[in-house]
Amino acid sequence: MITRAEAKAKIAQIQATQTPIKTGITLPIRKGDTFKVWRIPHALLIPNVFNDRITWKIREYEAENDRVLDMESDDDIELLYSMIMQEHPADNEKTKADLAKNGQQVDGVITNDGRIVDGNRRATLLRALFNGEADKYGQNVEDFRYFNAIVLPEDVDAKEIMALETMLQIGVDKKVDYNRICLYIKVDNLIKAGYTYAQIKQYMGLKSENDVENMANIFKLMEEYLVAIGKPNRF
Repeated sequence: MITRAEAKAKIAQIQATQTPIKTGITLPIRKGDTFKVWRIPHALLIPNVFNDRITWKIREYEAENDRVLDMESDDDIELLYSMIMQEHPADNEKTKADLAKNGQQVDGVITNDGRIVDGNRRATLLRALFNGEADKYGQNVEDFRYFNAIVLPEDVDAKEIMALETMLQIGVDKKVDYNRICLYIKVDNLIKAGYTYAQIKQYMGLKSENDVENMANIFKLMEEYLVAIGKPNRF
């Protein structure tokens, strides 16, 4: 088991001693700044516990087991990977086959200690190919050892990361791929983080602030109902 502190040190070493595979990449935060893309071994990465596609499953698991997932635990990290693999399995198989044939075409984004901000599904499928599934496609597992990703600087705080992952993962054209419950939870998370309705509208590609308010109200009704039937967070 590698700790996040150890992963951070190894990622810093990669940045200090290796050549980036791309430079001059921009993100929808920090206008004017550019970023580099690095080849990061899967062993240094962990899925995002706030992954929008599975956030409802995580809340439900934590409620049923009366504990918060531990990102220093191998078992909990494997649980997250399995949740991602089980979400939209048919789409995952298609994407995995494409990755096996064409490799990673879209770069991910990670924190400087290896948490995947954008590209959780891609990284999970590449990891599966590296762990042996490449054989099914007649490919060499070593071709899938790395995840290509921008490494965010240390001064990007949790709130800025939340805004970034929302814009990257739930843009105007992307939100249709998400379970509605995940979108309601995302709105609630952003409100609790202190974002305004205007900011949330922009980040999520919604039409109006009324849409944000309606989604927030629906989430409250969902919460109240689950509490009333004695199943809080069992989304």
